[in-house]
Amino acid sequence: MSYNNTLYPDVCYTFLSHYTNAMLAHMVIIVNLAKVHRVTSNFSNLTHDANYAITKCP
Repeated sequence: MSYNNTLYPDVCYTFLSHYTNAMLAHMVIIVNLAKVHRVTSNFSNLTHDANYAITKCP
């Protein structure tokens, strides 16, 4: 894991070192699932808006 990409790598390392790899993996999965949910929700809204626009065309 790279801590050098953060503004405060020492703080990041100290904070995350208390967690096991399994706990960190679980957190990453949860965050990524939330991102996927947001993207799919946005995509669903876009397709719904596009379908609505198509049905309202003369």
